[in-house]
Amino acid sequence: MYARPGRALRGRRGRPRLPHGRDGVAATRLSRRGRAFGAAERVSVAQALRAQTIDAAWQLGADGIAGSLAPGKYADLAVLSGDPLRTPPEEIEGLTVRGTYLAGEPVHAA
Repeated sequence: MYARPGRALRGRRGRPRLPHGRDGVAATRLSRRGRAFGAAERVSVAQALRAQTIDAAWQLGADGIAGSLAPGKYADLAVLSGDPLRTPPEEIEGLTVRGTYLAGEPVHAA
């Protein structure tokens, strides 16, 4: 991810990233083996979440219908086992998906 003042945070190659997998690395900048890389490019967990939600929707021209929860938007979301904003960045990968909603309707429950 690349943070630039006043601009939407962009993921790798300018494409929105999925909110699962190695995206917790944006906040820790640690490899799977625990080696630091690009430490100066760390972003906060809040910045990483925004990049994967409203900023990703904006990049796709879909911020009027997706990317946040508001009346008239799709309400597609995942319920996680913990709060990523309160979970230490190095533990975010351990969060699991407890449920998935599409258009506000449950489609998966763990």
